Amino acid sequence: MSQENNYFSDYIGKKCTIYLSVWRSLAESVDCTIIDYKDNWLKVETKKAIELLKIDKIYSIKIKK
Repeated sequence: MSQENNYFSDYIGKKCTIYLSVWRSLAESVDCTIIDYKDNWLKVETKKAIELLKIDKIYSIKIKK
């Protein structure tokens, strides 16, 4: 198991806001719950859907209390 996988597994089930960088000048945020991490993809649940986010595009994660 990789160090990266251990890091994300600590936050499975946590509500968070994930900030993504799609292009250099365009950023997007996703309010979600982290469900799983596998093969450089983060599986999250939003209010409307289950989404897969490529971790290479994530530049910040804010874990909510």
